[in-house]
Amino acid sequence: MSGKSIFDKLWERHVITGEEGEPQLMYVDQHYIHEVTSPQAFQGLRDAGRKVRRPELTFGTTDHNVPTVDIFNIRDLISISKANETDVAEDTPDYSSMNKTERKEAIKKLQKQMHEAAEMLDFELAAQLRDMVLELKAMD
Repeated sequence: MSGKSIFDKLWERHVITGEEGEPQLMYVDQHYIHEVTSPQAFQGLRDAGRKVRRPELTFGTTDHNVPTVDIFNIRDLISISKANETDVAEDTPDYSSMNKTERKEAIKKLQKQMHEAAEMLDFELAAQLRDMVLELKAMD
């Protein structure tokens, strides 16, 4: 069989250094995470003294284990708890009534909360806070 698989092509395009058959250093231009194994990966980065190089290229999903066929028949207890979690607190302030200075302060506060949530590996909350920050920035 001639030619290369799509996996081989993608792998080759992202290898920075290393020989075939040996461990290779890869450049990852997009990082997709989910709630099941991502915490272990981030702990591995912390243990190695590394950080995510470009966090803005990290995309997460919280419904990785939710079935796509019978969505009401979730058998995994962790997935059930994730599916039942509520969104960001319902007492979110009315940003449209804030002036520009108040919105800037709210953005700083939300960004701090977002970073804290990400540090605690609560990526769903971090994403919700990020969306709120983007909404506020769009008002200016």
